[in-house]
Amino acid sequence: MKPADLIGRIGRSSALVVLALMVVLGLFLAVVGYTDAGSVAHVTPQGSTLSSVDLSRVPNDVRQDAWELAGEMVGRHSDQRNEFVQQLLTTYLQAQDRDFVILYNPGGWGYSQLKDSPGWTSIVAGMEAKLNSQGYNFLPLSYRRTQEGWLASLDEMSEMAVHYDQKAKALAARLNFLTSHNPRVRVIMASESNGGIISDKVMLMLEDNDRVFDIQMGSPFWYRPESRERTLVINDNGETPDSFSRGDVFTIMFANLKALFTFSFSDASGGHILKIFRAPGHYYSWEQPLVAQEVSDFLDQILAGMRPG
Repeated sequence: MKPADLIGRIGRSSALVVLALMVVLGLFLAVVGYTDAGSVAHVTPQGSTLSSVDLSRVPNDVRQDAWELAGEMVGRHSDQRNEFVQQLLTTYLQAQDRDFVILYNPGGWGYSQLKDSPGWTSIVAGMEAKLNSQGYNFLPLSYRRTQEGWLASLDEMSEMAVHYDQKAKALAARLNFLTSHNPRVRVIMASESNGGIISDKVMLMLEDNDRVFDIQMGSPFWYRPESRERTLVINDNGETPDSFSRGDVFTIMFANLKALFTFSFSDASGGHILKIFRAPGHYYSWEQPLVAQEVSDFLDQILAGMRPG
């Protein structure tokens, strides 16, 4: 090989390496600079929306606290800061005449709405019936910790690696704001699968806030909840062992191979991971007696603590 050809090849290889490094660096800087403080929306029969309310009714001190908190969570990103404040003030007004807020915290990538989870839809309906029968009302909210898109997914992956350190802080700040300005309301996080990781972190951060509770179902096998106070963890639906919570890789692989060759992908009762992979037992609903009983007993404990004497 001629020296000129060798130099040319080295030059092209170096250029490709430099280009690859630039892409990786660009992705890293994009993720580091990317700020996703999540979003909260009111759950309606049509889905989840941020309702329009008259924010002029918000007291000045509450409004000021919202702006200060938004500055801490999203910094100088004006659009995100405005959106964060609007969500804080909207949920503050919506929760004023409510006894409970039930906040659905999805699994998967973190952007699913409550209507996308048939199991949790039934559980929230069961909780509503239970609370209404005792004379209490509630506001259903859906929390999206991640927006859809490749950048948001990269951010979700980086947060998952550190057990949602930053996203847990943002959610904890929201709940602390809501309960501090609404002395009557209590919040129950309804956490699905790896959504339980972030809610568990929130419970640790809000250890002294006795008006925030958490229900976790189907915890990932690589994470075991640390919080104990005011938390219910269910990793068994009473019918089929949860292969995802148990880390039963063989069962998960066999179920997916079976589904691949039999085309039986529609069985929701088998449970799924990221809406793609089947995970037998990774499905929880109010129709399952064990699930309904444990959630009902947990609500009874909360209600007992609310009654004087």
